[in-house]
This record gives sequence, structure tokens and C-alpha cells, in this order.
Amino acid sequence: MSLEGVSFNISKNSDMSDPIKTAVTNDKGIASFDDLELGTYFVREVEPLYGYEWNDHIYEVEVKENGDVLTITCTNRLIRSYIKVNKVDAENHEEMRNAQNRFE
Repeated sequence: MSLEGVSFNISKNSDMSDPIKTAVTNDKGIASFDDLELGTYFVREVEPLYGYEWNDHIYEVEVKENGDVLTITCTNRLIRSYIKVNKVDAENHEEMRNAQNRFE
């Protein structure tokens, strides 16, 4: 699944200081950095989308030739959680173990 709206920074520094550019993924999940000079660069996700874990991995890429197209695949895990509902008696506040809940 492609994620739209994820921001990435690119920097010449491996610690991601002084980012050169920021790019945001489109509806196909693609972010592009154009017109880069030859050299080594580092790319990292700036901030995850709500509901996804942040991928803080720093990707190293090297532009060796004019017209190079380099691809990085960055994955984000969906944060999953659950809701536990305990039904209790209104008078004595004891758990009603066999009670059924209905949500619509």
C-alpha cells in the first residue's frame, strides 16, 4: 500500500544535519529529489503519517552519473491496538463475565 503525504529530507551529511531539500510522497507513495549534483546523499523520513510507526533509518545513496535514477523503499508499520471492554454491574461494580456487548 502506498502512503501519500510522507515527508523526506535529503542531506549531504550522514547525521541529517543541514537538509538540502524536503520532498513529500504523492498519491503513488513516491517522493522525488531532482537536479542533484554528483555525490553521496543521505535520505530519511521526517515524520510518519498518523497511525504509523516512524522509520528513522538513514538511507545512503550515491549519484554517480548524470541522469541516475536511484530508488529507495521505505516501509512504515501500521500501529495496531485493541480495545478491551469489561461490563460491570451498576450496583456492585463486579465484572459480569458472561455479558455480551454490541457495537454498531
